[in-house]
Amino acid sequence: MKYFVYPYKQGSKSAKALADALGGKVIKLTNSKYVPKKGHIIVNWGSSNCPFDTDVPGVTFVNSPHWIHVASNKLATFEVLKEEGGSIPEFTTSMEFVQKQVSGKEPWCVRKSLTGHSGQGLSVVRKPEDVTQAPLYVKYIKKSLEVRVHVFKDKLIDYQEKKKTTGWKENPNYSSEIRHLQTGWVYCREGVTPNQRAVDESIKAIKALGLNFGAVDLVYNSHMDKFFVLEVNTAPGLVGTTLQNYVTAFKGI
Repeated sequence: MKYFVYPYKQGSKSAKALADALGGKVIKLTNSKYVPKKGHIIVNWGSSNCPFDTDVPGVTFVNSPHWIHVASNKLATFEVLKEEGGSIPEFTTSMEFVQKQVSGKEPWCVRKSLTGHSGQGLSVVRKPEDVTQAPLYVKYIKKSLEVRVHVFKDKLIDYQEKKKTTGWKENPNYSSEIRHLQTGWVYCREGVTPNQRAVDESIKAIKALGLNFGAVDLVYNSHMDKFFVLEVNTAPGLVGTTLQNYVTAFKGI
């Protein structure tokens, strides 16, 4: 078997790291001479525009471009998960509805971008006048923790939890509401025990979205004692143990 990784963008560090660790190659996005052959395994790393036929005899294709297109759009993801009974926050596309909701002191998230990551185009609002036009609004879930669950073919392959970075108190951009590296948070594995309910919700989400693998981001609300799926990543960052866990999963195909 030979491995080939088709990246969502040229120069993807995770795609190259995965291809190198598998002893494979990254397929060029332009002027590529690559032709799928029997015995090849094509890993679609986050691309909704992958040009290769997913039904070539003898070729194993991992993650359909169609379903990556769905998973990369937060509104489309929520619509699919809602239909399949997934645990997700309340959401809407109506600005007027959210303006009425925040008047009742219920904070909502305004998402200016349906495909953004690391908090791009995301803000939390509490006043009607702060609600601006956007393609998606999601009810804010007060969280006691946020986790990322990596799933491959209905199985857990990695589990991480967001924790405060060293020096977070001095970070002028620190936020406990929108958590990413710039706001003082990073995914950790040390001292973290996988929660089976989070794992079950993640496996359910990956199956509902027609994916072979993905990294599911969830938050936990202690008052409701419930995990909520926020998004699914089809090209997560890969370093260290996470990279090795993906390599092991792909080699087991």
